[in-house]
Amino acid sequence: MVDRNLDKFEERTRGYFEEKGIHLKRINCDSKKTPDFENSYCLVETKHYDGKEKISDTIEFDPTFNAILGHCEKAAKQFETYDPSHKKIHLLAFFSSELEKEDILSVFTGCLIPGIQNIRLKSRLSLRYSEQIDAILLFRTINSSKPIIYSRDRGHKFVQEHLHILSS
Repeated sequence: MVDRNLDKFEERTRGYFEEKGIHLKRINCDSKKTPDFENSYCLVETKHYDGKEKISDTIEFDPTFNAILGHCEKAAKQFETYDPSHKKIHLLAFFSSELEKEDILSVFTGCLIPGIQNIRLKSRLSLRYSEQIDAILLFRTINSSKPIIYSRDRGHKFVQEHLHILSS
C-alpha cells in the first residue's frame, strides 16, 4: 500500500520495518516537530543526505559533518518533543550513498577519526541530543536490504533485541 503523504525515503523506511515484521503507524501531525512513525515501543524518524544540502551553521571545515550534525539535531529535537520521558526506542533511519559509519560516529564522539581521541573536532552532537537517538540505521540506497546500524547502548535489553531483528 502506497501512502501518498510519504516521500520515497519514508515509504522505504516503513517497508523495511514491515519486512522485519514490525508495523509502524504514520504519526499524523501538521507540525514538522514530530517523528515520522511510531508503534507501541519505538519512534522512527527518516532523514536523507545527498551531499548537496547545507543543514547546520556549525563552524566546521566539513560540510558532510555539518549536514549529519544538523539532521541528527533535528531528529533529536523531534524525539525529545514527542517523547520527553524517552519511554520508547528512538530510531533514525538515514539514507545516503555519501556517508560511512565513521561519519556518523564522528558526529556523536567529536573525533575526526573515531577511536583516535587526539584528533578532535570543534563541535559534536550535544549530550542532550545524543541521548535522544538510540540507534541510526544507515541505508546506502533506497533499495538497501541491510542497513549499517550504529547503536548507542542504553544498556536496555529491549533495544538490543529489536536491533538484532533489524540487522538480520
